Amino acid sequence: MDKVRMFLVWILALLICFACSYWLSYEAEFHPNGYEIVAKHPGSISLQTMDIFGLKDQKVKVQFTEEEAWRISKLESDVDSLDSSYLLFFTSVGAFLFSFFTDRLKDEPLKKGEVWGILFTVGLSWLTLQSELSRISEFL
Repeated sequence: MDKVRMFLVWILALLICFACSYWLSYEAEFHPNGYEIVAKHPGSISLQTMDIFGLKDQKVKVQFTEEEAWRISKLESDVDSLDSSYLLFFTSVGAFLFSFFTDRLKDEPLKKGEVWGILFTVGLSWLTLQSELSRISEFL
């Protein structure tokens, strides 16, 4: 019965992490070092850059020639997909923190496999996020 209860607590914690991450990335648009589309015009697109705290930093207007018009749609889709990358990253960090603090409250020793698994998950989501951010910055 104790295992079932702990499993349900884990599911509830993951749902709460997912809901908070969804709110942060989609509703609050908290994107540290991210980008946001301000305006889109034929041949150009204006982006708002964010700083490390997710606050608006500066506006960047990018213009392309008619032969490079495909870059506008690619840049727009990359900026729009940042939300899902931040959702994955925030959820994995929340799951890591939950796992870490529940083990500390029970006075359980730090399990090597658990640490590597969660760090791999957080690291993988961080690498995905960083690759998307670097792909956007290459267009700029």
